[in-house]
Amino acid sequence: MKIQFLALVFISLNLLTACDDGDIIVTAENGFEFETSNLRLCNTGESSVPNSGTAVFHNVNNTTNEAIAIEIPNRFYNDTIESTEGNETFPVQSNPVVYRKFDTAIDGMDYFCSGIPDNDIGIITELFGNSGNLEIKTVRIIEEDGDEDGDGLTNMQERFRDSINTDMDRFLDYEDSDDDNDNVLTRDEIMPEGEDEDNITMVPMDTDGDKIPDHLDPDDDNDNVDTRNEISETSPDPRNDANRNPEGVSFYLDPTTSNNIEVTRLITNTFTSTFRTTVIARNLGLSEADGSNEIIRETLTFGDIREDRIQTDSVSISTPETEEMMPEEETITP
Repeated sequence: MKIQFLALVFISLNLLTACDDGDIIVTAENGFEFETSNLRLCNTGESSVPNSGTAVFHNVNNTTNEAIAIEIPNRFYNDTIESTEGNETFPVQSNPVVYRKFDTAIDGMDYFCSGIPDNDIGIITELFGNSGNLEIKTVRIIEEDGDEDGDGLTNMQERFRDSINTDMDRFLDYEDSDDDNDNVLTRDEIMPEGEDEDNITMVPMDTDGDKIPDHLDPDDDNDNVDTRNEISETSPDPRNDANRNPEGVSFYLDPTTSNNIEVTRLITNTFTSTFRTTVIARNLGLSEADGSNEIIRETLTFGDIREDRIQTDSVSISTPETEEMMPEEETITP
């Protein structure tokens, strides 16, 4: 989607609306009323071209019919990389900021992200940023009761604060769909427990009774053969029907079976990360195009945006020190 924000900011006011002596003058006291949750983002550029295009943040208040928007190059913004000291502050002079008060309600995504604005929308007041700094900070959010890897155990249950990594791969347990790298998903090694649907808790299983839950135990039946190797030539998936004894019990849960085939690939890991980007202006100076009606806001919070990103990756059998990525076609998909 082509975003014509720069052109939009600098188009002559006469092309958009006519102003007269009856215009409402915005001051630091009677404008800039924005809900932080209303911040939205238009992102231009091609996914195949890193750091291309621009990021346009905008916040609209359709009760007061006002909006504010800023634009920064995408090379300075990534909604899934946490900010670091030194790359969070941008000067207003080189990153356009525009404030507008309209004569009607607008749809911010349509107005700021779809090229030329609707001619039926009149602009009562228009101010441009001329000084100050923008602070754009992105942080990852990890909630205690969240479940980043979708395995049925909360982040707190998987001790995310302690950075536990049972299988010593690249993923901590709370973002690892197979905590022990045994090619059995964690969600398949826990079971629901409770008297009714409203009071269900997920309880880890312990097949061999060694007090190590199956989802953290690389040898679930304690037969000295790793779970992931208790397979047949037919399938590398321990839970596949081809890998069961005559009674229908999976080899990896039956200590009397002796199948032991060394595997060379692991389940593809998928987890979801949540990021929050907050935009704040410090000592923001704004004025009309001719420099009149200048106002300064010491602190103006544009708002924040939450983004969920699904991340998929694969790891080899080896540890991070010696690991080499396996080709995608050789990974086991859960």
